[in-house]
Amino acid sequence: MENIDMCYEIVLDVEILLTHMIAAWCYCYLIKPFMTNRKYLWTVGASYVAVMETLWVIPYSLSNFCAYFLGVAAGFTVMVLTDLKSGRLKILQKIFLVYTFFSVRWLVQSMSAGIEDIMSAVLTSLFVSDGIMTEYEGFWIFVCDVTMARIVSFATMFAAVWIIRKVYAYKDEELTKAEFVMLCVPLMSVALSYEVKKFYEYKYQSDVANGGIIDLYAGHNMAFSLYYMIMFAAIPAVIMMHGKIKRAQKNEYENERYIEQLDNMKQRISEIEGLYGDIRNLKHDIGNHIMTMECLYKRGAYEEAERYLISLKNSFNTLLTEVKSGNPVTDVILTQGQKQAQEKGIEFICDFHYPEGIDAFDLSIILSNAIANALEAALFCRNPFVKITSYRRENACMLEIKNSFEGSITYDEITGLPQTTKSDKKQHGFGLESIRKTARKYFGDIDISSGSGEFTLCVMMMIQ
Repeated sequence: MENIDMCYEIVLDVEILLTHMIAAWCYCYLIKPFMTNRKYLWTVGASYVAVMETLWVIPYSLSNFCAYFLGVAAGFTVMVLTDLKSGRLKILQKIFLVYTFFSVRWLVQSMSAGIEDIMSAVLTSLFVSDGIMTEYEGFWIFVCDVTMARIVSFATMFAAVWIIRKVYAYKDEELTKAEFVMLCVPLMSVALSYEVKKFYEYKYQSDVANGGIIDLYAGHNMAFSLYYMIMFAAIPAVIMMHGKIKRAQKNEYENERYIEQLDNMKQRISEIEGLYGDIRNLKHDIGNHIMTMECLYKRGAYEEAERYLISLKNSFNTLLTEVKSGNPVTDVILTQGQKQAQEKGIEFICDFHYPEGIDAFDLSIILSNAIANALEAALFCRNPFVKITSYRRENACMLEIKNSFEGSITYDEITGLPQTTKSDKKQHGFGLESIRKTARKYFGDIDISSGSGEFTLCVMMMIQ
């Protein structure tokens, strides 16, 4: 009998350890996309397991609420310490994640309890055929029950954190205070319901000799399970609503940026029209310049004629753009890009030809954003270059921008576009979205690829 009791204790200790390790793994899986220094992710799980195991073995008894709170709080502390040096703590987001895991863990455990009871009854019916259970049969039923329970617990908890991680958009952005409160409201009700449920369980266990509330009212188990499911469904629902609000705000900001870019292009075209007006005036006055040069040479004022010629040449150089694409707007944009590249020591190769049938406004938005991104990415490469080419395939206009690139790309789960590397993500990272929006205006799209030391952006637009 003592051997059986010892075996029960060993299995129970192993079960508790597995329970803590499963919870720690799911905890780490949930917070992984939100950590800056992910190489220290394992320390979060290790701290959770260490605290929970310590609380399990010490003689002093704590409530489940306090014990699990201390476990997730240890993980929170490690997250903050590992991200301190990065300067991107995102405290409110971390608190929300910890609070979410704390609530989800209890809900999942409660939802899976009903499934575990059914599985236990099935195992008992399979092992015990004559209605009499030996102590060894009881032990092996206990082992099988524990094993299946941990499998169910892991499956349900992983599914829960996967759903939450999937629906949580804008992982790189800190929560505002208003967003934090909105997201935490359903979690507060979960924590409160946990305390209410535990109070009545302990009350019935102390007042009724026949067992706890679940044993006395087994018929209500399904109602309890349904309640837990509804409470859990509220968490991803609120997170999804938060994502929709953020997307609406982002779209509004993108539209403002788009309108701002259009206004800038209008101003630029106005400047170009003035530039070409100066060129026309210069051409109109070319006869007078020739007469002046002729008079200076006839008088033998060769040095003065040379200075006059140099001044006239400089006037032409400042007025004439260097890149000829077939449109004055794209000429100026490409020329400015070329000058910026030369100033930064970046090789600039341009084989762009203006395609008839596409508005100059739209092309200017694409080229401005693409060149700015390409120059920024190529700046710190060993052999920096930017190459712009365009060609046509039947009714499709293809614009390809390549640049040298060293590093890795993280793609946004919502937009599918590379994330900006700047810290202020609310003010940056809209260039590619503007390009894609413009391309889709012409029933086209963009394609992004990287490898072999270069980044390639291909823009396709249909010409009617």
